[in-house]
Amino acid sequence: MKNLLLVLIISFSVGCTANRSSCLQDFSAQPPEKWHRVDSPEFYILTKDGPYSQYILIQQRPLEKPFIHTSKALAGGMSSGDAAALFLEEIMNDEAVYNFRLLENRSAHVNHHEAFRLVFTYENKEGLKFQTYMYGFINGNWFYTLRYNADLVCYSHHDIEEFHRFLRSFRITDA
Repeated sequence: MKNLLLVLIISFSVGCTANRSSCLQDFSAQPPEKWHRVDSPEFYILTKDGPYSQYILIQQRPLEKPFIHTSKALAGGMSSGDAAALFLEEIMNDEAVYNFRLLENRSAHVNHHEAFRLVFTYENKEGLKFQTYMYGFINGNWFYTLRYNADLVCYSHHDIEEFHRFLRSFRITDA
């Protein structure tokens, strides 16, 4: 279970590479009260009870970085619907994700960026069940994803509300 967070991040493959220069983290957002940042040089992760219970994750991925579980690629000017479809294909082809169930796939906005919103549940190989709210969009040469993920035992509507406040505070800054 300790490797769960790492497996999810790597298996979904939508973040920065281990090379810090490829992840500029040119964004800002107001963390929810009582949530703290997990020390990670590659990812921006917040949690309040530990990343194995719930987390908020922001990932910034270069468009040219290939996915692991699909041969399709992101491209500048790609619609949010096409980016969502590509991301869903990546998840559904990931052997570490079991019983994937898409609850919602719709257009959204992250500030002035046209985005997609996905809500889904899945299990890991240990049988733990998770629910995820995820927003994604392309800006320039980058694909951004903002995600709230929680073990269904720890899932809370209050945390979802805090995530949406966090999402509304998200801004891309000049790198």
